[in-house]
Amino acid sequence: MTDHDKTKAQLIAELAELRQRVVALDAQAARSQQAEEALRQSDQRFYLHFERTPLGAIEWDLEFRVTRWNPGAERIFGHSREEALGRHASFVVPASVREHVDRIWNGLLARKSGERSTNENVTKDGQTILCEWYNTSLVDADGHVIGVASLVDDITDRIRAKEVLQKAHDQLEDKVRERTAELAIFQRFSTTVTAPRPKTSPGAVRPKRWPPRRTTQRPPPPGNRGSLAGNPREAPTPRPAAGGRRSRG
Repeated sequence: MTDHDKTKAQLIAELAELRQRVVALDAQAARSQQAEEALRQSDQRFYLHFERTPLGAIEWDLEFRVTRWNPGAERIFGHSREEALGRHASFVVPASVREHVDRIWNGLLARKSGERSTNENVTKDGQTILCEWYNTSLVDADGHVIGVASLVDDITDRIRAKEVLQKAHDQLEDKVRERTAELAIFQRFSTTVTAPRPKTSPGAVRPKRWPPRRTTQRPPPPGNRGSLAGNPREAPTPRPAAGGRRSRG
């Protein structure tokens, strides 16, 4: 094969290799477009979920300032997006729980704890509410924390309803215990009153009654009155005849 022929063969091989590279680049570009489209759709779904979720969705920077604030957070706390963006979290955290919230925040920055917490918060009009928080540390490709995302739910009404239900349950249990005690007393009294007399055997001596039963003596017949005094029976004394005198003995 001459040098001219070798050069031609090399050119054909290089062209084939370039063609393969172009095909690979086209496939890579298609995959990139697919990935970009998938990422765009994912971002759109996340945005719709972020905006429409009934929970409050908030993102914070490393300084604990608001970077994202959804309508759910506005409904819970009363602050609009414009009022909340850039503000430190202290505007929804009362002074009584700031130490607790600071411990939660430091645990999230260290990626050690704080994923879930329950604490009091304050609304725009000054009302104190009880909220449940679900927190996630946001990290970059190198694993460094770049912020925190939070979902928050106002559980004030739920806790109050639970307390009312528990109070009603306790009152019902108290009434049941009182009624059970009354029934027990009534049952003991009924058993005492209606208890049958013990049976005695034919040869057994019956206990004496106390107080003893009174006995009433019948009067003696008219012709035997002297027997009441224990005297022997005597014949009645004859009465004198009418108009006569009693004879002397």
